[in-house]
Amino acid sequence: MTTETKPVAFFNLDNTLIQGNSLVHFIHSLAECGQLSWRNLSSFKLKSSRLNRKKAKSEFALEQQIHKAFQFLQGSRQSQFLEECEAIANRLLNFKVNPQVLSQIQAHQRNGHDTWLLTDAPIEIATTLAQKIGMTGALGTKSEILEGTYSGQLDGELLKGPYKAQAAKNLASIRAYDLTQSFAYSDSLDDLPLLASVGKPFVVNPNSELARIARKNAWQELLPAA
Repeated sequence: MTTETKPVAFFNLDNTLIQGNSLVHFIHSLAECGQLSWRNLSSFKLKSSRLNRKKAKSEFALEQQIHKAFQFLQGSRQSQFLEECEAIANRLLNFKVNPQVLSQIQAHQRNGHDTWLLTDAPIEIATTLAQKIGMTGALGTKSEILEGTYSGQLDGELLKGPYKAQAAKNLASIRAYDLTQSFAYSDSLDDLPLLASVGKPFVVNPNSELARIARKNAWQELLPAA
């Protein structure tokens, strides 16, 4: 007896579902609750801004900056951070959500497709946001938790690049999704492995290089509303 498969739609978070970087809101919330000093917050934002302005970005430097953001959680209680995630998710939905991408999620839901948020942001933020939108679920980067408290280390790898694509494939195997009939939406060159793993990839707000790759592979582009 063969298992019936179905399509799924995967969505990136930063600069796809939301405008901007969710980590900025993440570290802002840590500063607001006293877990992070405002001086450290300013330093983190300044370094992130410099990295984003560089024409030839160092992937290693970017990953180190993301790791540093997760280290700021050290000593926080998970229960407290989950409360902060509610405020972060509400802030993103009220001011930063991309209406075209949200509309696309809702269209997939009406068509009976499962919808998943895939991001290198903390799984707690991704899950809270996905629940508020009514998505099927979320996969994100996990932090190590010891007796209810964050250690400041990751539990596994950052969910980006090939790790994100592999997570999608693992989920498809568990949930009986047919990736050849499935969708993925992203603005990021880092998500090329994910986009290439599905039959119907969409690029969102692509830079010139991602737009070139999309044209070469006849991938679709999700255009802003007229």
